[in-house]
Amino acid sequence: MRNAIKIYSIKEAIRESNNQSAEKVIPTGFDGIDRLLNGGLRPGTLNVIAARPGMGKTVLSLQTANNIAGAGNRVVFFSCEETAADAAKRMVCLRAGVSRREYYQGNRHAAVRSAEEELSKLDLRIVSGADSVTEIYEALESIEKPDAVFIDFLQLIDPGVRVALRKAKFDPYSAAERTAFRLKQLAREYDIPIVLTSQLSRRSSLKPQLADLRFCGNIEQHSNVAMFIHREGYSGLTGENAGNATIIVAKNYCGDCGMVELVWENNYGGFANRQELGR
Repeated sequence: MRNAIKIYSIKEAIRESNNQSAEKVIPTGFDGIDRLLNGGLRPGTLNVIAARPGMGKTVLSLQTANNIAGAGNRVVFFSCEETAADAAKRMVCLRAGVSRREYYQGNRHAAVRSAEEELSKLDLRIVSGADSVTEIYEALESIEKPDAVFIDFLQLIDPGVRVALRKAKFDPYSAAERTAFRLKQLAREYDIPIVLTSQLSRRSSLKPQLADLRFCGNIEQHSNVAMFIHREGYSGLTGENAGNATIIVAKNYCGDCGMVELVWENNYGGFANRQELGR
């Protein structure tokens, strides 16, 4: 599948723009994020969730995929770091509100069984073993077109040009940039939103910013939306914000940038809207 070259008159381009007003926008299930994104994720876009290790980028990605599938959408989650079974266990824990420690200890109480039953009814597929952009293409071609795709995470994906990169003596940043570029093409070709997680380097407890993405392969230029996760509590700071999580929308091609305050639930290691916990 490949985008054909099209030439529009300005009149045709305006008509096409008006037609896009009826495009399918998919809510993430996190109210503050959806407000900033003017409703949610849009077709043909690359949406990056970036954070330093341990901040919860995989968790936020899993929860968003869960929310979107729970609203009746077809979702594909590419797990490049974990097996499908491990990713499924994390989804069950997040939905049930139990810690992975409890789950692995065999604590299969009613909430866990209920979460398993609810997840089993969703049109949600987990793909493991797809470690290159080419394999991601092949996996998508073998199934019915999804409404949204999640990929966790960027630095583990082979852009498909590894030999060429090696010959040219490019560093890993060039590979990451190439991967982001190809995934942006994939989103446009399939006309679906792709949510891509990306790891930031460990540094001080300062809140991340767009410049951090540039140092991870300059992937900011290929993203339509770039979000960062910052948890002061995880950084070792104390005080009233210790249990809070800040989602920083630093780039948003169709809306405003800003910050969204979520709650980080230490009990099960997940994010929640403030009003869900009466905050």
